[in-house]
Amino acid sequence: MQRKCKKCGYVKMLVAFPVADKNGNRRHECHECYKKRHRGYYAKSPDAYKKRAAKNYRSYDGGRYRHLRQQVLDLLGRECECCGETEERFLNVDHVNNDGADERRKYGYGASSLRRILSEIETGNGDRYQVLCFNCNMGRQVNGGVCPHKEGPTTIPDAGVGPSGPKRTAPLAGDDIV
Repeated sequence: MQRKCKKCGYVKMLVAFPVADKNGNRRHECHECYKKRHRGYYAKSPDAYKKRAAKNYRSYDGGRYRHLRQQVLDLLGRECECCGETEERFLNVDHVNNDGADERRKYGYGASSLRRILSEIETGNGDRYQVLCFNCNMGRQVNGGVCPHKEGPTTIPDAGVGPSGPKRTAPLAGDDIV
C-alpha cells in the first residue's frame, strides 16, 4: 500500500510514514519530512525543545510506576530478605519460583506487571514474591537460584570454570613449556 506525503509530495510505501497513535494510524508526512520538521524545532530554540522533551519524558507514566512500586514495597517490606539492605534504589521484587521472565512475557513489564503483583499480594497470593537487593537477585540468577549470602562462597563456581569448561590461560613468565 502506498501514500503520498503531504510535505514533499512523493508517493512512498506506507511503512515510510511514522505511526501516529496506538491504533496504528500513520502520519501524512513521511519519516524524512517528519525528522526535518522536528530538527527545525530544535534549531530554533534548543533549550525550549530540551525542556519540553524532559517534561514529557518525566510525565510519561504520570508517576504510576513509582506509586505502585512504593505500594508493593510497603506490603512486602522495605528490606532485602537475604542481606538486609534497606537502600530503596537497590531493592527489587524477586519471583521466588524464578518464573519472572515467563510472567513478564505473559503479562508485560512496568506498571502493568506491578499492578498484577500488587493484586496477587492483596488477595493473599503474595508468597511468590520477595524483596531482594540487586546483588542478591543477580546472585540467585547466576548461582542456580541460591543467593551466595545463603550458602557462602562454596556455592560460587571456581574462577575460570564456566559452562564450557575450564578457562584456558597462557603460561606465566618463567613456566617451562614442555
